[in-house]
Parts: sequence; C-alpha cells; structure tokens
Amino acid sequence: MVDASPPGHEARARRDLLLAGVLTVAALAIVVAAVVGPWWSDGDARGAGDEGARGPATAVRLVDRMGNTGCGTPVDGPAGTVRLDTADGPFQVAVDHLVLVAPVVAC
Repeated sequence: MVDASPPGHEARARRDLLLAGVLTVAALAIVVAAVVGPWWSDGDARGAGDEGARGPATAVRLVDRMGNTGCGTPVDGPAGTVRLDTADGPFQVAVDHLVLVAPVVAC
C-alpha cells in the first residue's frame, strides 16, 4: 500500500536543506570562476593570442608623466633612472617621473 498523504515536516525540511546545500555549492562555484577567470586568462589579455607568441617578457614599455613612451630592452643607466635601448636610440626616464612600466613580449 502506498501512502498518498502529503509529506511531513521532516521530509520537507530535508528537501529544503538539500536544495539550500546545492544552491550554496553552485553559488560558490560561480564566485570562484569569477575570481579565477580573469587571472587565468591574463596571457590572452596582453595580446599573446597564439602559443608561439607566449613566453617571458623580453622588452619593457615605459610611459613618463609627460606622456612620452619608449619600448625596448633595459640597459644600465645612471642611478635613479631607467634606460632602454630602443629602435630609435636610448630612452631614459627618471624613476620618479615614471607612470607605467609594463613588460612586453616584443615592441
């Protein structure tokens, strides 16, 4: 014989608790994906689209307060400055005038 009576309070409470647990795990998975997603795909955001282009940065892009930019390989310079060897010649900026220092794969 099958009991056709509506489920009791205990059965309803168990079902609600199970549903709350599943929803909590799903919400946690969404939060983890939202936090890890941008970090995980950081290489693509820098413009390294294909696997051959990925690798260690070999150049540096600098921007100073006046908006001057230079891109090249770092070389020795006077104390308190950053100096790059660029295609247009040396590019030197005082450290306290730097706005941006960004490693790049190529200029």
